[in-house]
Amino acid sequence: MADFTTALVAFVGVLAGGYVNNFLAEDYRRFRDAQGLAGALAGELASHGSASTILRPNLDIAVEHVRQGKTLHLPSTLFLTARSSNRTPNTSAC
Repeated sequence: MADFTTALVAFVGVLAGGYVNNFLAEDYRRFRDAQGLAGALAGELASHGSASTILRPNLDIAVEHVRQGKTLHLPSTLFLTARSSNRTPNTSAC
């Protein structure tokens, strides 16, 4: 009977260990997923932040032109240019 009790305790211990290990592994996976998402978002925000220092003066110039009544000549995108004229887009400006 002692052998059966020892085997039963060992079996329950293995099951409990596996159960706890599964929860810890899932928690770690979710932690790593969150870390990856946070890194991606931080990279996106950093790229927008560095571009804002370039974009802000150009927007100020555009606003000043509009306030003076001048016409803004904005280039069309490659997709609209190629689609509206049925020709290949000019990629030399890219």
